[in-house]
Amino acid sequence: MKNIMKIDRMKSKTLHFDERAFGLPDPGTADSHADGNTKTLRFLAGLLPGIIDGALTPLQRRYIKMYYFKGMSYGEIAGRENVNKTTVYRHVARARGRIEKSLRYVVELRGSEE
Repeated sequence: MKNIMKIDRMKSKTLHFDERAFGLPDPGTADSHADGNTKTLRFLAGLLPGIIDGALTPLQRRYIKMYYFKGMSYGEIAGRENVNKTTVYRHVARARGRIEKSLRYVVELRGSEE
């Protein structure tokens, strides 16, 4: 799941992911006949911003953005938010679970359509 969360830094209010983090070729130089896995990963990565905004609680969303997009540690987030480090860890872990569940649902839904 961690590979799915390797997303490029936030740029303004739009979330962007770094395709190289997924081992995907640069879209500018990629062969137009990308394999099915590459297409699926790009599709799923494109869904992440909507899942983060729609499926997570406000705290989960805030901690996920601090941890993955800003590169802050659990301890740094805890200090900034004046909460226990375990609380931050728990919210990030639950958020990852929700994201994974949402992505699995989409994959199953797509599979049933083909």
